[in-house]
Amino acid sequence: MTTVQPSDVREAPHDLYANGHLLHVGVPAEQVRINVGKAQVKGFDLAQEADGTVCLLGRRFVPQTATPNALPHHHPQQGEVA
Repeated sequence: MTTVQPSDVREAPHDLYANGHLLHVGVPAEQVRINVGKAQVKGFDLAQEADGTVCLLGRRFVPQTATPNALPHHHPQQGEVA
């Protein structure tokens, strides 16, 4: 992983994951850039993986153009349909 600048965020919608669970689909790249910029100002740790995934505060912004292997695996909870 490498450090990330707002300009490094891929120009694609991103899917937001927390703890391996999908929270939001299609977060605009501009919103991810804003989040990266705010995190830098506040001194938070953030990084970017080789596939463009931005890791910030335990959350992952995965560009929708990323390879399927890069996506976190979701394990269904009891009573949930896979």
